[in-house]
Amino acid sequence: MDLSLIEKDPAAFAALMMAKPHGSAFTPPIHEDGADIDGAWCRATDAAVDAPFLIRGHESAGLKRPELTIDDVAILAGPDTEVPVLDAATQEQQRRWTLREWAAYMREKTPTTHKVLNILSLEVSGTRLGALVRAPQFVRDVDWVSKTPEDQRPKVRKYCLMSAKGAFTDWHVDMGGSSVWYHVVEGAKVFWFAPPSPKNLDAYAKWISSSSQSKTWFGDVLGESEVSRISLEPGYVLSLPAGWLHAVYTPEDSLVLGGNYLHSRAFATQLAVFSLEKRCRVDAECRFPHWVETVAYGAAADARHPAVSANDAGARRLLSETLKSWSSGGGSLTASERRRLEAALARVAVDFAALESDVVGEAPKRTEDTLDAYVARGLQVTAAERAEFLESAVTVRAKALLRAPPKDDNDDKNDRDWGAPKPKTLYDSDDSDASDEDDTTGLGIAELKARYGVNKGPREKRPASSNGSGPKKRKKALKAPIDKPRFSWSETQGRGHGRGRARRRGLRRGGLARGARCAVDAAAREAADLPGLLAKLEGWAAQHDGAPRGDDWAPPPLEARLDQETRTASAEAARLACETFGILNVDTLFAGCL
Repeated sequence: MDLSLIEKDPAAFAALMMAKPHGSAFTPPIHEDGADIDGAWCRATDAAVDAPFLIRGHESAGLKRPELTIDDVAILAGPDTEVPVLDAATQEQQRRWTLREWAAYMREKTPTTHKVLNILSLEVSGTRLGALVRAPQFVRDVDWVSKTPEDQRPKVRKYCLMSAKGAFTDWHVDMGGSSVWYHVVEGAKVFWFAPPSPKNLDAYAKWISSSSQSKTWFGDVLGESEVSRISLEPGYVLSLPAGWLHAVYTPEDSLVLGGNYLHSRAFATQLAVFSLEKRCRVDAECRFPHWVETVAYGAAADARHPAVSANDAGARRLLSETLKSWSSGGGSLTASERRRLEAALARVAVDFAALESDVVGEAPKRTEDTLDAYVARGLQVTAAERAEFLESAVTVRAKALLRAPPKDDNDDKNDRDWGAPKPKTLYDSDDSDASDEDDTTGLGIAELKARYGVNKGPREKRPASSNGSGPKKRKKALKAPIDKPRFSWSETQGRGHGRGRARRRGLRRGGLARGARCAVDAAAREAADLPGLLAKLEGWAAQHDGAPRGDDWAPPPLEARLDQETRTASAEAARLACETFGILNVDTLFAGCL
């Protein structure tokens, strides 16, 4: 399908989308009163996990939220909070914007001149906005994420999605097979969706690996009889069960609240999508964070109460069998995933006998929280705050956001307009994190050399460019954007839908970066043995969750990789060797972005 129509002819693209065939006889049921839609109902009712459903009225569903505008979101979540922004016409991520910039864009954009942009990864847990939002009752009752210790809890429970009119998110599955709750505050959304049958998931895996993916409507691949469509407007809560394939179109500017969660009743589908992600080698930052640990903590929590139906008991038995298999070395877990699972099982005891029992009993009590106490503390936006925010609003420089920006050869390329992507260099990381302890983020090779006192190595020399402007830098493949719609970077989340925080290819913060920098510093100053240094780097790489290699990968012999030039090089050459041999993401390692 031609996504360029989003910019060339928005009306034609809207007509194209609304003409997409959808012949499924399924229509999501609407529950007029959500008072009885809780965890017990979800565990006992097949319809709750087998197909989407709607609840009329967010308060009826147990969902609470303040009255919101885009400006309110920026104030409550933090005006200087940075978030990835997607260009709908290319489905690619721009640089990270602040919410202050995003609010200015939404206020000042015009439908005929500006690009159509989308924010899908703003996770607001831990902010004033997150404190004012309470998920629907049925989500809070079954959610495993809330059962996870706070230091490992994935930030996927509360997302705020903001989209310009005409935005589109291509077909995808939410990360880790997670289920989704979805509530439109302002605007509207149109969903196309299809069930996660083995046939449909296999077709999806082939489609995302196809060179014609961007030109093909996945609904045509599935067949008209598999696809349903609904229009979602303010006042409803949508439940999208685990694994359901879906695409989303935004017919008007919209503001949406939603969240992702895992639960035992949908474990079979969650496991199938988890395996599919591994088979398709989905990047670590696009997966559900701490998925394996969340399963372990969720199983321990569910074992404290009996099953509420025969199907619920069957799902719990599958959960128990899977955990036992993983613990004994079975399954397809990586070494790192297995270590994290063992740590989680050592931290919390899972009663496997209770999970495998066929005894059916009463569901646990409803899960409540202290939202009303938060509201009473005055966390909502005040008139004075809103006035101060608007007074300090930035001015949009429209040139960087035009649908077809004019080419100006006299522009200073180093003076980028607001909204334009930052220039990329060989040693710059695409991600940033204001909480990094190290101050080396974004430093190039020359600055790093000066920082660590590394002498010039023979591998630093590179051929000059053809125009004589200086050394020619090799291109670096950019990482896939967090929100590129494959496995629910989701309308999200994941972390991620998420994952809101910046995920560093599965590397844990702090220890690896400090250890590697200390080793390099020592190597530079004390002429440490290079083979020993490379061996240490390989050891660190073995702990790297998102390593781009299969489980059977083995490095070639060390001697075969060390030519005479590298043997005599300084730590600078060790850096280049590390990059050449794919031992570790050296930009992440040396820039301190962990």
